[in-house]
Amino acid sequence: MGKINVLDSTVFNRIAAGEVVENPRSIVKELVENSIDSGADNITVDIRNGGISYISVSDNGKGIDKDDMPVAFMPHATSKIKDLKDLETISTLGFRGEALPSIASVAEVQMSSRSLGHDLGYKLSLKDGKIVEEGECGIPYGTKVTVKNLFAHIPARAKFLRKPQAEESSVTEFIAKIILANPYLKIKYTADDETIYQSDGNGVESAIYNVYGAEFLSNMTEILHVMPDIKISGYVCRPDYTKHNRNYQTLIVNGRYIVNTEMSYCIQQCYQNYLMKRQFPAYVLYIDIPSDMVDVNVHPNKLDVRFSCEKRLKGIVYNAVKNKIDDLATEPIIFAQPLPQITTKDSEQIDANVNRLDDLPVARSFTPITPSLSETTIIKTKFDNFVQNAFYATDTDTHINNNNDRHDENKRFDISQPLKLFEDENEIRPTGKLFNTYILAESGNNFYLIDQHAAHEKILYDKLVKQMDNGETFLQDLLVPYIFDVSPSEKALMDENLPRINSCGFKIDALSGNSYSLYALPVCCSKMDLKNFISILLQNIEEIKNNSDFLKENIMQAACKSAVKGEDDLAPGEICDLIKQMNQSESAKFCPHGRPTVIKFSKYDLEKLFKRA
Repeated sequence: MGKINVLDSTVFNRIAAGEVVENPRSIVKELVENSIDSGADNITVDIRNGGISYISVSDNGKGIDKDDMPVAFMPHATSKIKDLKDLETISTLGFRGEALPSIASVAEVQMSSRSLGHDLGYKLSLKDGKIVEEGECGIPYGTKVTVKNLFAHIPARAKFLRKPQAEESSVTEFIAKIILANPYLKIKYTADDETIYQSDGNGVESAIYNVYGAEFLSNMTEILHVMPDIKISGYVCRPDYTKHNRNYQTLIVNGRYIVNTEMSYCIQQCYQNYLMKRQFPAYVLYIDIPSDMVDVNVHPNKLDVRFSCEKRLKGIVYNAVKNKIDDLATEPIIFAQPLPQITTKDSEQIDANVNRLDDLPVARSFTPITPSLSETTIIKTKFDNFVQNAFYATDTDTHINNNNDRHDENKRFDISQPLKLFEDENEIRPTGKLFNTYILAESGNNFYLIDQHAAHEKILYDKLVKQMDNGETFLQDLLVPYIFDVSPSEKALMDENLPRINSCGFKIDALSGNSYSLYALPVCCSKMDLKNFISILLQNIEEIKNNSDFLKENIMQAACKSAVKGEDDLAPGEICDLIKQMNQSESAKFCPHGRPTVIKFSKYDLEKLFKRA
């Protein structure tokens, strides 16, 4: 008996589905790209339960004739290619004939379509890849495909689906890229009856605004470089405007969103002189190139492509982007940027947040003073061949009080009065400063170098930890809430983690779309850099989403790093205040980064350096 079997269509369709249908996003991708290829200029996408329960994609394209509809669900059937030579010049987004039959083999599918010249449309319903119902129907010109109960009868595949919220985020991210790749199409996208995106088809600027908001668009600059066979266009970010990840990088080749690491690195290099660590440029870049110079069949999902002239193309892209941002680097930075437009609903929510001041407990209504600072504890370490006592905390910047507080600080503390740093030490008093960074202090036969920035950050950190652990975090409402936007993938993570973020003393509400409002924060972080805090938070939120302790740790670190300010010229009273609060603190020996805040020298150590002993 032979060992080679000819598989039944229900089997090989499910095998093919493994390449095409991985999750709801892959189904939406196939259906939306088919709509675009049909000539539609108005597409509506609706999903429910992350697309697991329901997906609907409708368009106003040219439609499918009645006789062609059953054929569309046959393996290897396509209207995009006829013979081998067509593979060399593919200009459509999709052509693989496995898509519709593969989808129908793993879900319940219904297709309705009406083409020009017909008074009625035609409808097919399929289950397990088989047509179970068909007939005429009333429908506008175009096509509508509905997919229900994905993998309902295939538990082995269903168990690999993520939570509905994560699947929805993935679909949302894809739709965002589709809007950017097709700025002249009207695309409406709803999830669980909530409109997420509704692009108007008015061009690239409108598409960018719809996806990323006004603040993002205001920091982008247009780029255009035209050659006889290649055109580079789109928008790139200003040198002073960066993002915390690559989610804001969109590369579109011949109308198709792609991911190409070589091209991404090429653009990254254009910004290398302007980027800080772990920061990335943002761009929406369009490359128009002859179809025979690009291979879209590198991977079944067609996200990755191969260029026949990659070296030349990278050189063109590099020069176009580099010249633009180098020119921008010589222009003055515009600090005032418009906030994203706020809907009436959002405005009402923001007003409600501000009005919460009336409902605050007394403890939250006081004017914040200099946060209490934490003590550092002595440990042994070597320094220039001497055994020293070192005190550890982070080395980031800090501020103690602003200039308006300094007059009062000088009154509150008399610098001539010595302050006790450690219970078992003699009294210590400040004697000077170095580089507006290091405080000099002496006590008996010892003197100290105190890193004011690291010390104050550690103190803020310890204070916040203690308050959070004891449930005693005092909040301060912002007079004007800080509005910020996130990417589609970050939105799902933000929504999932908002309760835990807010439990750490930060009050953030979701607004419409991808916008959020930060309206309150711990008093000890009242002077923090909000933009920097949000950047750090988003940078870490994905890896900390499943770890509450790690989430709390990163939020506190982000708050402290954002709260400090470098090279402050501290007044004498502020220095005394810092030393006093260090002396009163119960801090651990090491900060999260293990860097010293204080180094102690003895008089004998100095005498040895000067050859006096």
